[in-house]
Amino acid sequence: MLERMPVQNVEIHSPRDPSTLSNYNAWRTQHITANLEIDFAKKRLWGDVVLKMKKLADSGVDSKKIVLDSSYLDIKTVKVDGKTAKYDIAAR
Repeated sequence: MLERMPVQNVEIHSPRDPSTLSNYNAWRTQHITANLEIDFAKKRLWGDVVLKMKKLADSGVDSKKIVLDSSYLDIKTVKVDGKTAKYDIAAR
């Protein structure tokens, strides 16, 4: 049996969806563009995803960063307005 360790330094505000650690109360996804390739033989999916997001409020730390659910993803780079952005991936 696998046990998932709790994620550190992530604020969750009520009301909240118990199945996510994202800060969806601070940001709204307006549009998603996914350019993906599928390799059925290797059971792999790769490509890039562009998210157009809108900040919902200017309320503290939670609105200054975007927290996405990213379990089982190998993220190579993050860009904001076309420029490489600093990011980190929390331990699973």
